[in-house]
Amino acid sequence: MARGSPGRVFKLDEDSVAERLMGLSDLTEGFLAWTDTAGLRQVHRKSGDSEEIRLEMVRRAYD
Repeated sequence: MARGSPGRVFKLDEDSVAERLMGLSDLTEGFLAWTDTAGLRQVHRKSGDSEEIRLEMVRRAYD
């Protein structure tokens, strides 16, 4: 893994990072989504208010 990559920073292998990103849409009720199309990997965000989603993600992280 490259220096500063999410996997290296959080000490996760590539499969673990991908697994978490694939669950992003369910976790955020579709506000954030992971796509891997033609080798281009991206996280997409819908427009709109994200404050409630951010608070829920923080709650789940510290639950």
